[in-house]
Amino acid sequence: MENIEKNPTQKPLGVYILTICIFLRFGVFQFISDFNAIQDDDSKTPFLIAIILIGRNVFVAGAAVWAFLGENEGRIALLAIVTLNVLWTIFNLLTYVSYSGSGQKIALIANVLFNPLFWLVVCWWYLNRKTVVNYYKRND
Repeated sequence: MENIEKNPTQKPLGVYILTICIFLRFGVFQFISDFNAIQDDDSKTPFLIAIILIGRNVFVAGAAVWAFLGENEGRIALLAIVTLNVLWTIFNLLTYVSYSGSGQKIALIANVLFNPLFWLVVCWWYLNRKTVVNYYKRND
């Protein structure tokens, strides 16, 4: 007689929602934003920085797809790459603020940092929940 598992571990709905949102926010929308910034005629973006900007978007999108497919390595890669992406955003913002003229930049900092930090917290919170980790580790 076959041993059929009656309740296989199903993919939590949040995995669909979160990975699609991360794919769109840090992959597609950030790619469009970075591409437009690179094409800006006022500033000359160094080639290495352009590669880093576009590459991080591609890696985030790839990790989001990998996590969407249900691989634990994809979940870990998504957490790592989204964290590095947010750190890069913070570094760029601090560099911009330090080289710009004097004045209060608190509103700019809060506006630019809220969205990436929000998604970083949501990723770490959701992808480390017990039910989600159990889903990703079901094949181990």
